[in-house]
Amino acid sequence: MSIFEHQHGLARSLTAETARAASVLPDEAGASYAPALRYSSPLPWALAIVIGAGLWAGIGWLVWRFV
Repeated sequence: MSIFEHQHGLARSLTAETARAASVLPDEAGASYAPALRYSSPLPWALAIVIGAGLWAGIGWLVWRFV
């Protein structure tokens, strides 16, 4: 095995166990980041909706005004 293969994991074969482990959901795997994502703030989503609605309203106004 070359240094490149060792460093980048190219020589490791994908067995049934590693394939199953890769398909496990974060909640099933007990990942530490899942609760942080589940209880994150809705503020960025609300802000994105407000900005998007404002942009569409601006485009609508331009079309209404000049067409």
